Amino acid sequence: MVDAIALTPKNQKSWQDVFSQVGPETPCVGEGDAAANYVVFALPDFGPNHVITVGGQKQARRTLAPKILLLDWEGTVTREFAADKYDYRGGSYSVQFRPGADDRFILVETDSALVGEIETRFETQLLMRQGTVGLPNGGTASYTTYSGKEGAQSRTFSHEGVVTVRVQAIKGKIGLPAP
Repeated sequence: MVDAIALTPKNQKSWQDVFSQVGPETPCVGEGDAAANYVVFALPDFGPNHVITVGGQKQARRTLAPKILLLDWEGTVTREFAADKYDYRGGSYSVQFRPGADDRFILVETDSALVGEIETRFETQLLMRQGTVGLPNGGTASYTTYSGKEGAQSRTFSHEGVVTVRVQAIKGKIGLPAP
């Protein structure tokens, strides 16, 4: 797994987000209709002290169709996630899990069975803006405005897009044992 993207940050943190583009420039496995692009991530040491959320990022018209597998040091699959474990969490279609002691890598393939499906969901987007304004007496006042929109949004599952990974240490810092 020489080309695995490390999920352990250079500076100690309790959480971090990692993003990786998947598309024609990334490796591919399989042939024909079963072909799938993929990317590999190296899990931090002391895996059970972490919660990992990994999936395909929602974009304007598409969502990467993820198929997530956990691998051991030798590249043998230790865990695969059933369709009912995937859900929309924040800005991604993802799974969430705690790595087992034998899990060392996350393999994210594009799911050929899901590619091309269109999903329409009702979504709410909220925006908050803050600012300051000068007052006639020379002082300033701060203000906050809120706006938003709701509506149906359709996206097509795709072989191309962005993989998002959030790594959170349950206790302490990423890559370290629980204190």
